[in-house]
Amino acid sequence: MREFLIITLCLFALSCNHRTEEPKYRIEGRIEGLSNGKVFLECKEQKDSSIIENDKFSFEGSVHEPRICKLVFEGYGSTQEFYIENSDIKITGHIDSLQLVNLSGSKTEKEWLLYQDIESVFAEEYAEIEREYEAANSERQAQLEADYEQVELRQVEAQKQFVKTNPSSFLCIGILSEIDWSFTSASEYDEYVSLLDTSLLKYDGAIALVDLVKRMKKVELGEKAPDFEMKDMNGKFIRLSELYPQSELLLLDFWASSCGPCRIENANLRMAYDIYSDKGLEILGVSTDIRKEPWVLAIEKDGLIWNNVCSFEKWGDNEVVAKYALRQVSQNFLLDKTGIIIAKDLRGEVLISKLDELLN
Repeated sequence: MREFLIITLCLFALSCNHRTEEPKYRIEGRIEGLSNGKVFLECKEQKDSSIIENDKFSFEGSVHEPRICKLVFEGYGSTQEFYIENSDIKITGHIDSLQLVNLSGSKTEKEWLLYQDIESVFAEEYAEIEREYEAANSERQAQLEADYEQVELRQVEAQKQFVKTNPSSFLCIGILSEIDWSFTSASEYDEYVSLLDTSLLKYDGAIALVDLVKRMKKVELGEKAPDFEMKDMNGKFIRLSELYPQSELLLLDFWASSCGPCRIENANLRMAYDIYSDKGLEILGVSTDIRKEPWVLAIEKDGLIWNNVCSFEKWGDNEVVAKYALRQVSQNFLLDKTGIIIAKDLRGEVLISKLDELLN
């Protein structure tokens, strides 16, 4: 028995010695002309410090995922922000030009610099449009707004191309989250999310993207609209599944009093309702407002005479926002009388044309 116990303990000790070491970042820095002092590594809510000796300093730690940090030298200004990750990182520079420090060893930082080169082109185009917009007449402003949208579309295409060519980059998670509004279907979005390298799927952001695609698939054309109930202005509960059987078509419209495009579109909704309500159109307005007063005032001012409901929950806590995989405030779903989604995001003349096709 004693011999068996000794062997077991020896094997356990060996296994501990060979246990995989936790991934860490190791930062070795040298800033010429600094001599001695103290330097701080600031990453959001975390802050670490190191003593500088003969221009040199070092940091060691671990991060769950690549993070944006900055160095702050005691008595001097801070450097530019940069990405650190669990790798060996070297930082070099001179005290007279801290904003130009050189960082190597961070794969994400290298990719960020490449991405910034792409983004800077569009930033210049946006700035040029904005400079001219202020002094332009209304006709020219309309043209500039159209130009702005075209730049935005080209920027999105460039961002998608970055994802295609750099699928293992941590940056792709943030990029795909930022441009989620540009995907018209779950399958199109899934095409890009599926490009992400498997090494990224452990991160919270990537998990959220996969979850969003799953929720988007549940509100695609041909799917039954997820049911919910919410209170109207008078505190009465209204359930979606009790409304659509009572009409030929039900437009489920998401909006908010603070959403400019929503308020502009409300005028078009009112016109559509006036024309087609007698032919079987009903509307349910679902606001994402978090305060009652501005919501009620907007309903009265815009003449929204159909059913309107609101839960006053924050966006991230709103169950209906999650159910319908909303990626922006202004979205709508057209349902038939069985609750099947037959069209989405119809606005302006496109909405009128679709209602005319279905109800006339």
